[in-house]
Amino acid sequence: MAMVKSGWLHRQSTILHRWKRNWFDLWVDGWLVFYNNQQRRDMEDDIDMRDDCIDIRNFYACQELNPPEGKMRDAFLQIVCGRYTSDRLCTRSDSIWSSQVYFIHKNGNCSAHTHLNAHKKRA
Repeated sequence: MAMVKSGWLHRQSTILHRWKRNWFDLWVDGWLVFYNNQQRRDMEDDIDMRDDCIDIRNFYACQELNPPEGKMRDAFLQIVCGRYTSDRLCTRSDSIWSSQVYFIHKNGNCSAHTHLNAHKKRA
């Protein structure tokens, strides 16, 4: 299976809401996999973007959330996987965010296009 994108991002923990740096791999089959480090020895979490993702929100769609200190607000996104579960991520830049969302929208079943279009209008 081919990898679409790979790199570092910040991910917010669900319980303590602390930002932690994780290595991620986004695969062409829609899997987004998080690791503790670049060596990929310990998988921390994974999301099947095609089946589990129901929405992707950029910063404009979730103003109540704050990205990690020192990070751009435009690089923030939230992946909603159900009524009570979501992953809050912050990438290095808006261009990385856009390419990830475009891929997920193109290959997944979630409603990323709504928030992607809203983001483009404000940019």
